Amino acid sequence: MHKEQYYVLKEKGDLNAAISSYSEATKINPVLIEAHSNMGAAFKKKGYLDAAIESYRKVLEIKPDDVEATNNIGNCLKAKGDLKGAIESYKRAIKIKPDYAEAYYNMGVTYNDEGDLEAAEKSYKRAIKIKPDHAEAYYNMGMIQRNKGNDKGSKRSYEKVLEIKPDYIEAHHNLSIIKKYKERDEQFVLMEGIFNNHTTGDDERCQLCFALAKACEDLGDLKSAFNFLKEGNTLRKKLLDYTIREDVNLFKNLKKAYPNIKKNISQVTENSSDLKPIFILGMPRSGTTLVEQIVSSHSKVTGAGELTYVRNFGDSIARGASVASEKALIRFRKQYLLELQKRSNGNTFVTDKTPWNFKYIGLISSTIPESKIIHIQRNPAATCWSNYKRYFPTHTIIFIIFTTF
Repeated sequence: MHKEQYYVLKEKGDLNAAISSYSEATKINPVLIEAHSNMGAAFKKKGYLDAAIESYRKVLEIKPDDVEATNNIGNCLKAKGDLKGAIESYKRAIKIKPDYAEAYYNMGVTYNDEGDLEAAEKSYKRAIKIKPDHAEAYYNMGMIQRNKGNDKGSKRSYEKVLEIKPDYIEAHHNLSIIKKYKERDEQFVLMEGIFNNHTTGDDERCQLCFALAKACEDLGDLKSAFNFLKEGNTLRKKLLDYTIREDVNLFKNLKKAYPNIKKNISQVTENSSDLKPIFILGMPRSGTTLVEQIVSSHSKVTGAGELTYVRNFGDSIARGASVASEKALIRFRKQYLLELQKRSNGNTFVTDKTPWNFKYIGLISSTIPESKIIHIQRNPAATCWSNYKRYFPTHTIIFIIFTTF
């Protein structure tokens, strides 16, 4: 099959046929780097991460200094949850090509996932130094600066994103949250223009609704603000296609799994940890951030923000999707405390204010009994109104840059 036909299959989205064609090509010519590389990208797109890694390693057998294959192995390892392995791959890519902005950027994303915000920010800055128009690096740096409480720095980063890419919707939305609008300025007009463009998709329009609502509220135009909120929430409901049945099943599974967790914890907590997690739980917009700020103002407490460790290491156990064996429970405890230790800055107490951890209270209290759990309650009407005004993404909007396919 000719090379042009491979690209036709790829563009048509027929990944199985494309993989078959790449495989055929590598049998005819085992050192055809492009076929191995594109086959790796196709496997990655299908979610076959080990097969993708194997294809990229074939590239490196032929060409050990192939920087794109090295970078893409890092991306696959990150997708598998092997963050340390991913970072090592990005470092190898940078060693091959010191001015490789994408590897610095991807390494920043991975450090951010590890919770090492300082290393992530340094990586983004290196990516920007090499590639000054790297909008995604500026965007992610803006999110880190906001998490660190540096709203001025975050605002500058988002404004820089919009200089580079004026239609970067997420940057418009995030900027609107930290910005106080005093007039219908250039950014406001730009958001309106994108919103009114018939080619703008529903998800983009939805985010702009919440951004424009915030701006209109700042300007005292409450009628327009509420109209934008109403449209934004209507779009959000449509996009999420939510059904309560999913949560009904989730909580049935959580309740069903808990007795096994409780039964198998006898040896889990024999040795109490010197590290004392403080879990701050509650509805989003109920005041968890404020409480964390208050608690972490103590010299012996580190505020670690919203962490994904309980979900990453314990979700399948809590839902009963994997066996709550003594070994699995001990592993969860060790993994969580090990990651938390890295965020402790040497302090005894570390806060984890991830709201959805309420689902895992049974697992947490059973496996980490030395932890403290603070449940935040706010006036229900105020909580509902605050949630109504906020756009919540279903996933963290961070992009990994692939360099082939």
